[in-house]
Amino acid sequence: MVGSWNLHNFSKYGAGELRMDDIVSTIEGLGIDVLAVEELKLVDGSNGSGEQAFDVLIDKLDGYDGIHAPW
Repeated sequence: MVGSWNLHNFSKYGAGELRMDDIVSTIEGLGIDVLAVEELKLVDGSNGSGEQAFDVLIDKLDGYDGIHAPW
């Protein structure tokens, strides 16, 4: 199964994204094979270096890998 999800401004707060656990739980519950996510944001004041919310999301999702376009 393939899907797409607009995460709406995910996340200028980085690892502190308040919705992280809910997003992880929802993705795991979908049983989806490939998921495209939209509206990835950089941590405020970041140039894309260092840990971003997308990195944390992928780390929390067992069995998933992630790639994104350059920041």
